[in-house]
Amino acid sequence: MANLAESAAHAVGADALLVRVGAYYHDLGKADEPQFFIENLGRGVTSPHDLLEPGQSADKIIHHVRASVVRGRAAGLPEPIIDFMHTHHGSGRVEFFYQKARQNAQSEGVDPNGVDPMRFTYPGAKPQSPETGILMIVDSVEAASRTLDRPDRKQLDGMLRQIVFSKLMTEQLDECGLSLRSLRRIVETLVDTIMASAHDRITYPWQEEERERERAQQQEQAGQAPAQSGRSMPIADGGSGAAPVEYEPSAAMPLSGSSQQATGEPPLRVVDRGEP
Repeated sequence: MANLAESAAHAVGADALLVRVGAYYHDLGKADEPQFFIENLGRGVTSPHDLLEPGQSADKIIHHVRASVVRGRAAGLPEPIIDFMHTHHGSGRVEFFYQKARQNAQSEGVDPNGVDPMRFTYPGAKPQSPETGILMIVDSVEAASRTLDRPDRKQLDGMLRQIVFSKLMTEQLDECGLSLRSLRRIVETLVDTIMASAHDRITYPWQEEERERERAQQQEQAGQAPAQSGRSMPIADGGSGAAPVEYEPSAAMPLSGSSQQATGEPPLRVVDRGEP
């Protein structure tokens, strides 16, 4: 993740070293309860979230932001690094568990609109600098890109533009000073970096089997059928238990001008997930 963040910062003239160090420390608070984060679970290990109510799971996930700040200040980290901890989720929502709570309510005959979205919302500040804005984007991009076994450029470009567009639509990047031109450049750079990294990987048979199981679990959790060519594709957002995000071709999302010309892919639009 630090490499991705640094390359994106270089591309737009931001402080690349600061972003790299911020990437190292931004999730420090996950050390309090590492078992609640999917990147820390071994193969075949049952998630402890299976034993919790959605609201309790959201509490566990959201806690890591405040815990990161506490640990960082106790260790004497400078405030510019603490800022990455405060802001990398902004005021976003732990979407997976929010949607799970709504589904549970509906299955129990209760109005799902009665589920309080604030229970599932991060209390952090929005990014206040280009550097913290870059890390917010890369935090989501890195987790989402790991769900793609052999990404092609068109698929990856579409996925990354959808992630950035989602941040824009929820006003998470309004205060960080990144222009649309910078966001386009960030997307292009991240696509290049991830594609270069993907070409260097060797996939072993046991990895293929594990990925098949993970895909099946993600589809089951999302309540979706397997993705098919030409249809919307689920991707995980943020690595924090967030619900898969969908993207599909449309003429309604002109986020990327130059990348559209390079890939021949039409702009993208947000798929309505039925949220209030």
